[in-house]
Amino acid sequence: EKKHIIEIHGDYWHCNPKIYPDEFIHPYFKMTAKERRNLDEHHYYLFQSNFLPSFLNIVCTPMTCLRASSRA
Repeated sequence: EKKHIIEIHGDYWHCNPKIYPDEFIHPYFKMTAKERRNLDEHHYYLFQSNFLPSFLNIVCTPMTCLRASSRA
């Protein structure tokens, strides 16, 4: 049985580095933008290396969605 994950990134929730400087404090997560992006990278590593045969990451900006796919 295959398991899949789809994660959709929003500029605000995942602190797009083109918009939010590293030192921006996210009001909901109570962490800096850099810390949030590092946490996302850690999650990607876990998804890709340990848990799932395929991982689909969708990056959404206000005007467009970019789609990147990884396969373990």
